[in-house]
Amino acid sequence: MSKRKVTVERGPAQTAKIIHLPHEDFSFKPYKFKDDLVEVYLERKVYVDIVQSLLRMTPTAMKEKLTGAVAADLPGAPALIHDLGQQADNFDALAELFRSAVARLTVVDAKLI
Repeated sequence: MSKRKVTVERGPAQTAKIIHLPHEDFSFKPYKFKDDLVEVYLERKVYVDIVQSLLRMTPTAMKEKLTGAVAADLPGAPALIHDLGQQADNFDALAELFRSAVARLTVVDAKLI
């Protein structure tokens, strides 16, 4: 059976329905930050430096650094694991703020407000 016969047997193509949403459904209020967001994350720059350094290390190099840190009375692996875990949560929160900004820009760009 040819494609033409199949099309004829199915009938004419249907078009999609366009759903018009009221513009009032797309609204947002300005967010009021307790602290300046840039300042908060600039203060956490040291953690980004630590993560970058850790990710560049081989296991052997990391063991040597941790041994040297403990010998120099600096935080060891357990403290770093704890601190970096907390910072990961903080950066997840920052990612949510980025997603919120993207959503707001998308709504405004699509002229839904």
